Amino acid sequence: MTKLRKRFATVALSAVAVVTTAGGLGGLGTVMADAAEAEVAPIAKYEFKDASNFGKDTMGNYDMSYRNAWLQGGTGPLMDKGTLIDGGGVQFSGEFCVAQDQDNNIFSDVTAFTLAFELKTAAYQDWQHYLGVGDGTTNYFAVVGRGGNPGSTEASQAAFNAYGTGNGAYWDSAFLTDCTAWGKAETDFQKVIITAQPGGELKMYINGTEFVKEGKLPATLAEGWSPYDANVTFSIGARFNGAADRPSTGSIKNVVFYDFAMSTDEVTEYNETGKIMREVEEEPSEEDLQELLPVAKYEFEDASNPGKDTMGNYDLGLVAKEGGDIGNPWNTGTIEDGVLYLDGTDMLACTALNDVGDNLNNGFTLNFQYRQDGTQPGAWATPVGFGFNDWNVTVVCSFRVEGGYTHLRVAGHGGVAEGDGNTFYGPVVVQDGTDKMHNVTLSVRPGEKFNVYADGALAYSTDCPAGWNVSNSNMAFSIGGECVWGNGYNPFKGWVDNVSIYNFALTLDQSNAYWEKGKLTVGDMDGEIITSISNQPKFANDEVTNGKLTDQLTDTQAVRRVNDATVDALFDNGESVTLPVTWQGLAQEDGKWYIVGVVDTSDLGYASLLSGLQEVKQEVTVERVARTVTILDTIKNGSISADKTQAYLGDTVTFTATPESGYEINTLTVNGTPLTANSDGTFTYTVEGIENIEVNATFKTATGGGTTQPGGDTTQPGTTDGQSNTLAIVLGVVGGVIVIAAIVVAVVVVKKKKNQQK
Repeated sequence: MTKLRKRFATVALSAVAVVTTAGGLGGLGTVMADAAEAEVAPIAKYEFKDASNFGKDTMGNYDMSYRNAWLQGGTGPLMDKGTLIDGGGVQFSGEFCVAQDQDNNIFSDVTAFTLAFELKTAAYQDWQHYLGVGDGTTNYFAVVGRGGNPGSTEASQAAFNAYGTGNGAYWDSAFLTDCTAWGKAETDFQKVIITAQPGGELKMYINGTEFVKEGKLPATLAEGWSPYDANVTFSIGARFNGAADRPSTGSIKNVVFYDFAMSTDEVTEYNETGKIMREVEEEPSEEDLQELLPVAKYEFEDASNPGKDTMGNYDLGLVAKEGGDIGNPWNTGTIEDGVLYLDGTDMLACTALNDVGDNLNNGFTLNFQYRQDGTQPGAWATPVGFGFNDWNVTVVCSFRVEGGYTHLRVAGHGGVAEGDGNTFYGPVVVQDGTDKMHNVTLSVRPGEKFNVYADGALAYSTDCPAGWNVSNSNMAFSIGGECVWGNGYNPFKGWVDNVSIYNFALTLDQSNAYWEKGKLTVGDMDGEIITSISNQPKFANDEVTNGKLTDQLTDTQAVRRVNDATVDALFDNGESVTLPVTWQGLAQEDGKWYIVGVVDTSDLGYASLLSGLQEVKQEVTVERVARTVTILDTIKNGSISADKTQAYLGDTVTFTATPESGYEINTLTVNGTPLTANSDGTFTYTVEGIENIEVNATFKTATGGGTTQPGGDTTQPGTTDGQSNTLAIVLGVVGGVIVIAAIVVAVVVVKKKKNQQK
């Protein structure tokens, strides 16, 4: 298995930009720039300038290797007999073959593409393979030659073979010699450019002229058309399907791949200059290159922790097989070269109390790669999904493989992905999941669209109801199966990699950018990113309130009397979207009242660089309500008076304590909170909050420090009634004796110390 490929082109100076070309869906080319114009870099380039390594890719992405000739019952000789051509190129004579590896196959990474090369032909044998993907299966895409004597018509002939063009399994009668632009191929290099746009057309250009042949070229291609074959890789000099056969004689130079279909103007430019130039408006800013982080990312780099979330938010763990018994769990899979392999007895899931699906209510994107490994263990198998809530399914969102089949379906409740009303038989989004690792993206924006992109193309799209989400306490996000009630069902057998979840929906172009680089940046969003949120709310029917607001309402009461409102969120491209405000309560600032709310930027459903809670407030009219001042009548041994019987928010109330004879004030509290006496013995309180004012107090005896007890009686600490006076007299006498004795001792000690100092 291969990890998500991250390609890098050689860059002039320091400016790098990513552009989409006129080729359409499949195209994301890297631009090499240092001025107003920049070269669009190919993804592979074979210049044949190193005789010791004719399979070298100048771009460093898809190096090819020499291959052994086919030999029945054994292994033939290594086909490495090529001759370097001055200035670059390779000449061969039936003993040369370089081919890509199965796990580094260029056609597993592209949809739309352009293949350009220069060719000299030579007589050798019928259907000798010059370059391309040979006819090991139906995925045939190759240029072949004919046998004949030198100088014959056959010796200058070449034919283009391709499957899936509406002309049978493949066709071989599109001879390049039928094009008037085809020259003397035995003596002069002929420039050939082939462009392919799945869902569009396949075109061929010879020496800058489009080759048009009725019933042959241009050819219409199906949406999922591809020359990819797991066993037959792109090769030069001979066909390669594990061994090399159909060797050819001829010369080739400047074999170049682009991952988009060139336009006619670009073909002309490339034919004349050998490159494509594009205008570059400006170098990417640091902000454009800033990465937009997912809320969860599973890269499977730590073999000891397969469920690790790189973002540190939603680690995946054990899943019970049945009965919620975590002591009897599914296995957790095996990590092989950074890819998670699940053998049909493996599963990982979020915990019920920390499920990423519960926090994606306004839109999200799920990206993953998968490949099915043969027959599945059950009737259904789920590589990745958010699960379903119970057997009477009302909430569901998962990808599933039906037992005995190789295609991948998507399931979603609420009519978004239900085949004939059955959520298990949702629409097919990948036809054959066994041939390679497929890139899959689910993009959901409630109230707008539910989209699935597969391998760089739109695979399924439907309207998504407002409020649609994957939040449910019974189910949890999982890999390798579906987690319901804490149990795992529908185990999957195969490989899963590069699972990431964003809390906003992606377009097809943004999804392609993600798969190209393995991440998303601000520049990828093409201005579709929220940069600011207005602080001016818009209320339903332009009415702020539906009831009277007072300064004695709780926050809950105040919010209920304020109408729903939205604010405008501004995108970087100048467009805007309305977002709901969550009101929290009343607040007073500089003598004015406001209803204060927030917009939570962690779950907008749109990309944003904002974080946390964005405050929104609206000035409102609030009626003042007096608080009643109540002095409890249970106070003993004194009384409390107030200078007001009612007070408003912010007013000051003064309390005066009047103790009975022999007592003094001990404590005075307002609503349970003690006040500190002023220098003149009064107490003051400034009205705050929504509560009325309740005053309590205690008094103590003025001479002994006793306190007024709940019943109103006053006692000395540590004494009982009837004994206090007698005990006080005795203690007084004894205390006096002790004090006198202490003085005598002190005198003696002092004198002794003075005598010692002499």
